Amino acid sequence: AVVTSRRGVASLAEVHPGDVAAILPLAALLTAPPAALVGELCRERPPVVRAETLVTDALCAIADRVGTECGHAVVTHNGDLSGIFDGAQALATLMPFDTWPEP
Repeated sequence: AVVTSRRGVASLAEVHPGDVAAILPLAALLTAPPAALVGELCRERPPVVRAETLVTDALCAIADRVGTECGHAVVTHNGDLSGIFDGAQALATLMPFDTWPEP
């Protein structure tokens, strides 16, 4: 998380998109062993996609990087960090569970 009110923590405007080492979902932090270091949980750098990127292309960039579309990407606009793209949430929005065909 990026917090502006704490000393030693960068604000969103100070973070360069290529410097993001990982995006850790809360579940990964909560299920990590008590002695785990945050750096140990950072496996792959997330891909960087522009805000104008198609959702399907962003999902492909995530899958190419981490092996599944259910990861994250850093979103930029005019070269600045503008947000985080959640592939799992995008898939859930594109293909709601109640629309899946019967097996």
